[in-house]
Amino acid sequence: MNNHLAENRRKFSDYENLALADAKAGDDESLLEHATLGALSAWDRHPGLFASSVFENLLRDLGLRNRVSVSPENSQKRQTRILHVLTQAYPTGGHTRVTWRWMQLDRENEHTVLLTDQSVVPVPEQLSEHADKLIVLDSETRMDRLAAITGILADYDLIVLNIHPHDAVAVAACSAVPERPRTLLFNHADHVFWLGISAADGIINFRPSSVLFSEQRRSSRSQTSLMLPLPLDEPDLESSAGQALRVDLGIPANAPVTLLISEEYKLIDDAGCHFVNLLRRLLIEHPNLHHIGVGQGPQSAYWSNFAQEFPTRVHLLGRTPLYTPSLLAANIFLDSWPFSSITSALEAACWGLPILSYAPGKPNPLRFDDLSVEPHWVTSDDEWIATAIAWSSNPALAVSIGKMMRSDCIAVHSQDAWTKRLRNLVEAPWERSSVIDIPDPVPEDEVDEVVERLGRIRREFS
Repeated sequence: MNNHLAENRRKFSDYENLALADAKAGDDESLLEHATLGALSAWDRHPGLFASSVFENLLRDLGLRNRVSVSPENSQKRQTRILHVLTQAYPTGGHTRVTWRWMQLDRENEHTVLLTDQSVVPVPEQLSEHADKLIVLDSETRMDRLAAITGILADYDLIVLNIHPHDAVAVAACSAVPERPRTLLFNHADHVFWLGISAADGIINFRPSSVLFSEQRRSSRSQTSLMLPLPLDEPDLESSAGQALRVDLGIPANAPVTLLISEEYKLIDDAGCHFVNLLRRLLIEHPNLHHIGVGQGPQSAYWSNFAQEFPTRVHLLGRTPLYTPSLLAANIFLDSWPFSSITSALEAACWGLPILSYAPGKPNPLRFDDLSVEPHWVTSDDEWIATAIAWSSNPALAVSIGKMMRSDCIAVHSQDAWTKRLRNLVEAPWERSSVIDIPDPVPEDEVDEVVERLGRIRREFS
């Protein structure tokens, strides 16, 4: 085990031991705190584990000690009541977008959003707009929040946990209501450690690799692994917003444009930012090409120098939730590397943009992976440059490839296709297990190395 993983494992084990001591002392509040901090540490500093039998068993026992008895209500014909539990919601967060799009597309049912620890973060308007009811917990102690959650779980027909990886309160609360309705955990953080195995009757994975990964590193019960694609909107391709953005940025109407939508940390590798070097070479070899970056800003050392080299051709828009015009203004979507921005790439496919994905080396959980869309994979710098130039120089070719990717994307991610899959998932038979079946830890491998490095890089940008 490398030094970083070994140190992270030691810190994680310390938190497990503290939580065990809390349980022995009967200090539930402190147990929740140490489980939260331990999971947060593992999320941020990968310890070579993706689940913890120690924490899951402790949280289940804590919940059962605070068990709430519920009486079955009379069965009546009505809408299915769905409770979406989130730790925090953000205007640009992928898990938040999944929740509001779920509610937006699934109008046959009644939706409540429960935020367990929103604190000072404003609630995104989209959640308020699409939820039939919004509950924001403001209790000071974790045990108070646990009691608040347990008090309402039995009022619903389906619980969807779209929580942060360290939300010990929500996980323990589920165990406090053994007669609660079916509880599904949305695996939006599928490449990192998270809590929730003990609370989940099913794990909703949004890409094929997540299923295999969950069964190998999280839960041995294959029947808990479910598949539901990300819900995406079919966009209006006739909008004039793209042309307006080109005018604002000074991009000629016939100039080819590449687009990258990604947080900066997803573009950093061991040597720095190889992606910037690829873009620099591309703009030198294709002098008519323009580039739009969303999520990267000129204040970053990696990107400021790059933008200064091409002051009229590189357009960095920084972080903004208003990125739709950039999708209309572009001709090619560049998937981020070494960490793919999967949701952004899928949205680009829905907008008819061809996706170019750089994927040297062996496959890993940070690469693009989807139920329907297959990007154009390249494995070397030269191939990436050649493909980008070929698509930029031949608009008809880029449009043709983009149309195929759009068709594949809509076939799985559009409203009709998605709601049908959702209905099948919700109506499928299920069984609650009393067994917490986390596989034994496996020896450190390349996946652990990749995930640990990502955490280190992300911390540098936080």
